[in-house]
Amino acid sequence: MLGVLPDTIRVKDIFRRWSMFYRSLWTLILVVIVFVAVGAQAAVIGYDGFENHTVGTPLFDSIEIEGQMPDIGTEWMLSWVQQNKTSYVTSDVAYSGTQAQSLRRVPGSGQGLFTGFGTGVSINVDHQYVFSGYTMRANDTYAADNAGSAFFSAGPSSATGAVENWLGGWNYNGNATLNGTTLDVLQVRNGASYTNVIPGNAYKMIAGDWYKFEMIVSIGARDNTTGLRPLTYDAYFTDVTAGGSRTLVASSFNGASKLSDAGIAHGWEINTGATAVGSGNSWNQVYFDDLKITEVPEPATVSLLGLGGIALIRRFRK
Repeated sequence: MLGVLPDTIRVKDIFRRWSMFYRSLWTLILVVIVFVAVGAQAAVIGYDGFENHTVGTPLFDSIEIEGQMPDIGTEWMLSWVQQNKTSYVTSDVAYSGTQAQSLRRVPGSGQGLFTGFGTGVSINVDHQYVFSGYTMRANDTYAADNAGSAFFSAGPSSATGAVENWLGGWNYNGNATLNGTTLDVLQVRNGASYTNVIPGNAYKMIAGDWYKFEMIVSIGARDNTTGLRPLTYDAYFTDVTAGGSRTLVASSFNGASKLSDAGIAHGWEINTGATAVGSGNSWNQVYFDDLKITEVPEPATVSLLGLGGIALIRRFRK
């Protein structure tokens, strides 16, 4: 009987070691799952900080088809423009680094200037997307008139190259003193029209201050009849120059139109603009920097994956 005891102990020791090995292996696997869940929370799929461009160069070329390449994504293209317009890289001002995008339009330039770039990545309808960046209205002679805008779009959606343009976005209307009107209000697109944000207490953008803007987009279920998907988005603004708080200026606004399968396959675009004010005859100078399109997995899935992994790790350690 005593001769069998060492073998029994040896077998138990082997089982104990294998048990420890499997526990360690499972712990390692679950740690990886948690890190993947956390790391998958955000992926930048479009970005331009303008540091890799040559100062003074236009962001789109003379034939208005192709332009400069952003740091991440497809080339800059022209969205909408009339005469007397410029969109170029400047070193006069910048939010980060030493360079930014300058958008300028002069009196008589019609409806404004809009340029943008895409991701080249198809849209995952189960994910959220964040369109963000920094903008500043120039504090110059026409500071009261300076007005900017930023939009998100997807396309093309047809054989003719038409785009599902300006699905949502914001527009800041200056005072438009050259036109004899008073606006000075931030507007966010809600469906087919613009809504003045924070009714009764419109959000004022101080000329010369840098503001961070964020538009967080969620995509709805596909309509079996039309094949289109609705979308909603929240918009936030922060006066980073003044150290202001992050302000929700629009909640659950509807997209101006709906996403088609072709638009989903094509991917997102972000567009910046120097908007027309009043009759469109005023001066305008605005700047943009650190433009970004970020893909975020569906929040509930990430949270459950991360919390589940943590719970299992705790269980296996007991």
